[in-house]
Amino acid sequence: MESITKFVTSDKTSIAASQGGVTSDTRRQGADKQKNKIPKAVWALSVSFLSLGGVSAAWAQGTGSPTSDDANHQTTQDVQDLTMQEAVQKAVMWYPSISEALGRLYQQNEQVTVARSGYLPQVNAGLSSEFRTSTDQTEEAFNVTASQLLYDFGKVENDVNAELFGVERDQARVLLAIDQLALQTAKAVIDIQRFETLLTIAEDQVNGVTEIQALAERRSQLGASTRSDELQAQSRVEAARAALEQYDSQLSISRNNLKRLVGLQGSVSVANTLPDDLLQVCSSVSERFNNVPEIMVVDAQREEARAQIARREADFYPTVSAEAGFNQFINQTGNGDDSEVSLGLNISSSLYQGGATRAQKRSADYVLQALEASKDNVMIELQKSLQDAREKARSAKNQIDILSKRVAGMELTQKLYRQQYLSLGTRSLLDLLNAEEEAQQAKIVMENARYDMYAAQLDCLYASSGFRGMFDISDEAVQGVSLSP
Repeated sequence: MESITKFVTSDKTSIAASQGGVTSDTRRQGADKQKNKIPKAVWALSVSFLSLGGVSAAWAQGTGSPTSDDANHQTTQDVQDLTMQEAVQKAVMWYPSISEALGRLYQQNEQVTVARSGYLPQVNAGLSSEFRTSTDQTEEAFNVTASQLLYDFGKVENDVNAELFGVERDQARVLLAIDQLALQTAKAVIDIQRFETLLTIAEDQVNGVTEIQALAERRSQLGASTRSDELQAQSRVEAARAALEQYDSQLSISRNNLKRLVGLQGSVSVANTLPDDLLQVCSSVSERFNNVPEIMVVDAQREEARAQIARREADFYPTVSAEAGFNQFINQTGNGDDSEVSLGLNISSSLYQGGATRAQKRSADYVLQALEASKDNVMIELQKSLQDAREKARSAKNQIDILSKRVAGMELTQKLYRQQYLSLGTRSLLDLLNAEEEAQQAKIVMENARYDMYAAQLDCLYASSGFRGMFDISDEAVQGVSLSP
């Protein structure tokens, strides 16, 4: 429902374009001439509305889209001794998930420009066919209309605020994508180091049981042991080789995973090093998660919901705007005027929309309530992740201390059993094989515990959003693109 106050010139008034004024005896004749010339009054109306309200053109300035020449190209060269920091930095600089998050950020920034356009004049032009009572006939006309928002009780302002908080939300999502990728890449490096270590242990086990098998074969040939001892030793050799093949396969899978993450097509090897202070992360981080991207995303969504609530409340109030229109009739044949100009003040308000406005307001309220609960849920999950990672790191460290003593004891037992088997004959070949296997298994369990501890430290680093600081990843620009569009 609109209440409109307009000041419309008489249908008998003509525009003298050359003088910019109104006259009653000047008009153009001939439809062919009217089609090829637009009165200057059209441009005068447009210019006047562009200057109305003193709106700065800076509101309408857009930002460049994210581009990066290096972001989407994989490297074919081989990379040797790649450190964890180098791997994380390489992954962040090219991986598509970061490019996707950046694209959504810049898309959202354009929505801010769309919302801000509500402050600017709106100018439209077109052709129409209408029946004129002054000439009692249907005529075609060239139309130009312009409007300028004067006051809307915060409708456009809250639209802009909602989109700006959407930008903050997507900025946090870029940081979240970086942290997730950094965790995935760092754990891929840990996996390679783990399986390289386990592969070395498995090779030692193959060599150890192969020596015992050769010894059993010689003793069997000399009649000092039975054929069953030789077969038992051969079975242990085959089992050790199967374990070796398994670790070698896992190592290849881990290397391929890292190659995909860092954008390499050639071979890759990692350095057997860790970042400084990594082993102290779980003991040093706090449970204050203010700068964690998950919390930043929810906070921005909450503010966005509040802006949308304010926008829905503003819908209950009218909108005030200035309007102007110009019609130039292009097939004038009679003696009537061939143009119309209208200037007016428009006050409009939605009186009834079937309850849609109130339903939208309630919907926005429920969204805010859901986001309040969502933040609490995210906080609980972060606390759980950090506490679980701390416990895993503590347990793994204790296991390492215990297993290191067991490994030392098993290595000594292994030597004694070999001596007793060869010199005294008080130990059987099975005892010797079991001692060899238990010594190697103790090493495997200890090394697995060690790398589990490293992985737990990475989980603590992720929960505290410390990857970007530890690995020197900028919060300002990624893949050559600014995070502040």
